[in-house]
Amino acid sequence: MLTATLRWPTIGRHTIDKWVVTTTGHLGGAADSGAYFIRINNSDDPNDGGVLDVRNGGGTWDKRDVVDAGFLELVRLGILRADDAVVEHSVRIIDSTIRVDTPNGPGLRRYNHDGYGETYFGGPWLGQGIGRVWPIFTGERGEYEIARHGDPTPYVEAMLRFGNSGGMIPEQVWDRAERTESNFVFGSGTGSATPLAWSMAQFIRLVVCAEEKRVVEMPDVVAEHFLKNRR
Repeated sequence: MLTATLRWPTIGRHTIDKWVVTTTGHLGGAADSGAYFIRINNSDDPNDGGVLDVRNGGGTWDKRDVVDAGFLELVRLGILRADDAVVEHSVRIIDSTIRVDTPNGPGLRRYNHDGYGETYFGGPWLGQGIGRVWPIFTGERGEYEIARHGDPTPYVEAMLRFGNSGGMIPEQVWDRAERTESNFVFGSGTGSATPLAWSMAQFIRLVVCAEEKRVVEMPDVVAEHFLKNRR
């Protein structure tokens, strides 16, 4: 009779740092220096200053200068604490780099230098453009506030206001106050997919978490393994 033994992967703070945390990045400035999560590490060293092609017409950049909020999944899934020092610093980095405060509330881009979105003046994306605000990431940012016992209300209300007159939440929201050739409105949907199932599902998830005052989808078994012995 064959038996299988379940073994947890040897993932920890040191492993994560080796994968996707830079200590030599340029974001944040001297007044806010420190380690932070990068979007993609395309080598064995997140500090080597390697060139990253961000695709979608966004160009090539030092990988240490390309960030997103994907690291918040490590909090949502119970691998890192919300008050982890690198997580907190990375939140400050994304809030200063890819966050846009629209008339309808806070939003975040997928990542800086994203080229997937309408052109500067609002023309359709034909292989090159500017990535706009994605409501789904407003929801994820709100869940992080819940994890750190903060107030998710601004993020819940923003997602509501990002929806159209029928309550349908789009893929992307326009991120500029200036009028455009397509007459997009700052803080309202662009020509992107509307509704986007991901956006709608994220809104429901955020509302449930806000009502419960906890991240409801955090697997207990994961949190028990990774967080039980951490301060």
